[in-house]
Amino acid sequence: MNIKQILMAVLLIALSVVAATAKCTEAQTKAFEKWDHDWSKYSDEGNRAELEKIYADDYQDIGGLRLGADDKKTIIDNDVKNAGSNPNVKTSSHNYVIACAPNTVTIVHRNTNVTTTDGKASTSWSRTTHVLEKRGANWQVVTSLSRPVTSDGEKIGMTMLDEAQAYMGRDMDWYKNNYKGNYVGVNSEGNKYNKTELLAYFEDRWKDSKRKTESIDMSDVSIRVDGDMGYITGLREWKGVNDGAPADGKVRFTRTLVKDDGKWMVIAGTDLSIKAE
Repeated sequence: MNIKQILMAVLLIALSVVAATAKCTEAQTKAFEKWDHDWSKYSDEGNRAELEKIYADDYQDIGGLRLGADDKKTIIDNDVKNAGSNPNVKTSSHNYVIACAPNTVTIVHRNTNVTTTDGKASTSWSRTTHVLEKRGANWQVVTSLSRPVTSDGEKIGMTMLDEAQAYMGRDMDWYKNNYKGNYVGVNSEGNKYNKTELLAYFEDRWKDSKRKTESIDMSDVSIRVDGDMGYITGLREWKGVNDGAPADGKVRFTRTLVKDDGKWMVIAGTDLSIKAE
């Protein structure tokens, strides 16, 4: 076995061991999510001092997204050299799954990468797994596995996860850029609406500072691709606040998407609220 095969085996063993342990506490989950976001920030800034603390000396990347840079020194040198060199690429990480053991932590998340060229934005996604170990008083990453999202079915699923993030973040531009101009939707009351009406609804709803959606979980998902048409159905469970009080609900959704110049765009959808029994 070569070194990457050995590391892959170690990673799989670590994942199986951590999966058998207790879940992280809420505080631990938030702390390690912040740790990962800080790592991304330090990489973008080329902050050598902080990156030296994050990577273990024996770190090796096995994911293939580093373009040949797979050890601590090479990765940090490249981050320092390339800091700020590509402002047209913005990467964000979401949908964290974090598992804890006394001296090992795994962090799994997805990445949304938006590249703007000549005023036109294109989106790609990847999934990443990091393994951390407690080294002395610090947590350090010892290996990572990354892979790009390439299939149309996965891309449609990622688009829906981005939609959930856009809704929670009140990101009107996401809807403007990812919904077709001739979009048609249907709500729980059976009323039909177009894209302009949807954006106006969001604009009015998002003015209410006492109403906030804090989490959206997606489940029971089914995706079908037929040429340049894609179809997804699923269940969204949301939690948040309404007039300062905790609120939650379930929505059964469907989306129809069309591939437009290589990009999956939403062209039709339904959102049906499920009343509590």
